[in-house]
Amino acid sequence: MYCKNCGQPVADNAKFCANCGAEQVMEQPVTSQPVVSQPVYSQPTGYQPAPANGNNLLGGDLNSTILFVFAIIFFVTHVIMELIAFYNPYDTIWIVVYWLMVIISNLSLLLIPLAIKKTPLKIISFVLIGLVVLYSSFFHVKNIIQLL
Repeated sequence: MYCKNCGQPVADNAKFCANCGAEQVMEQPVTSQPVVSQPVYSQPTGYQPAPANGNNLLGGDLNSTILFVFAIIFFVTHVIMELIAFYNPYDTIWIVVYWLMVIISNLSLLLIPLAIKKTPLKIISFVLIGLVVLYSSFFHVKNIIQLL
């Protein structure tokens, strides 16, 4: 072992250097201890909705897809109903097709409450749409009776 102050050789068990008198500190052998990693915990940040995966028709949520399908059905059935009423209002077969379009159109209205998430609003929308369907049915029955 050597003196840390003057660099002269010193006995292994000496407390002071014989040359300069500096105190000799015994070095402890360094042993490597395994590093244990601790898990890192973070505070929850609240509810994070899953990102849209784009599997739906519109690439958004299911409600958007339901409303889009409703709009297409409602538009197509009403165009067909108007064409029938304009071109062939008195043919029996067209009256049947007209009624089928009325039924499909009215049933498509039921897609709207399915897109609503909150239960009270869903119930209210079912009731309101039920009233619209009843009124629409009576209105169309009156028109069909007038055509016959």
